[in-house]
Amino acid sequence: MAHLKVIQRIEQSVIEGGQFALAMPRGSGKTTLSLIAVIWAVVYGHLRFSMLVGATDKRSVKMAKLIKKMLENTRSVFAEDFPEVVIPCAELRGQANRATGQHCNSERTNIGWNEDTIVLPTIKGSCCSGSVIGAASLLGNIRGMLEMDADNNLIRPDFVILDDPQTKGSAKSAEETKTRLEMIDQDVLGLAGPDGTLSVVMLCTVIEPDSKTKAHCYHYQTIKGDLRWSLNQSERRSKTQSLSSQAWRNQNRSHCLRLHV
Repeated sequence: MAHLKVIQRIEQSVIEGGQFALAMPRGSGKTTLSLIAVIWAVVYGHLRFSMLVGATDKRSVKMAKLIKKMLENTRSVFAEDFPEVVIPCAELRGQANRATGQHCNSERTNIGWNEDTIVLPTIKGSCCSGSVIGAASLLGNIRGMLEMDADNNLIRPDFVILDDPQTKGSAKSAEETKTRLEMIDQDVLGLAGPDGTLSVVMLCTVIEPDSKTKAHCYHYQTIKGDLRWSLNQSERRSKTQSLSSQAWRNQNRSHCLRLHV
C-alpha cells in the first residue's frame, strides 16, 4: 500500500539519515504521519530531539497540543508500550507548573511541558530519557532551538519533519514561495548547528502546478493510490522488552511521581 512506502521513507530518514520530500494528495494523512513520526523517532531512542514544523503559528500550536494529548493518554496502546513516558506526562494533568516538582524514585524527572516543546521525563532505564519533541512555525522564531538535558548537555534538533509548509496563498505567490524555500534552506537545515547532523522529511501537497516545491525537494516522489491509514506495528515492543502500563504503575507508584507544586 502507498502509505507504507511513506512510512518506510520516514523510517529510513530517521535511522539512516537523509533529506527528502514526498508529495501526497490532500486528506491522505500527512499530519497524522507527521505527528506519529516525531514521537516514534525519540521514544525508541533513534534520535534525541525531533521537530514538527508547520506552515503557520496557529498550525504549530495545534500540532503541539495534539502531541501532548497522545503523550498523556493512559488508555492508549502507546501507554502500554511506553508507561515510563505516558504516566509522568499524564500526572502533570495539563499543568506545566507541576513539572518542576515531579520526582520518580526520589529523583527529579526534569520533565518539560512548554507551549512549543516537550521534554520527556528522565527515567532510569528509558532509552528516551530527557529527549525532546518540539513544534514550530516555518515563519516563526525557529532559529536557535535547543534544550539542556539532565547532565547539562545542550541538545539540538536532529530530526525535522515539515508538514505542508506551503499555504494556498503562499503557493500562488512567487515571492512568498521563495521566502519559504529560503527559510527551509537557511533556518531549518541549520537547526542541528555547524557540527550536527539533521534528518529532514517534508510531506507536502503540490498546490500549484508550477510551484517551486518540486524544485526544492532533495528527493521528490509523488505518492498516489490507496492511502488509508494503517498502523505499522513491526517495531512495537514485546512484553519482554517493557512492562505493561499497569505493571509499571504498580511497581513505581509507592515512591514515584511525587508532585510538589
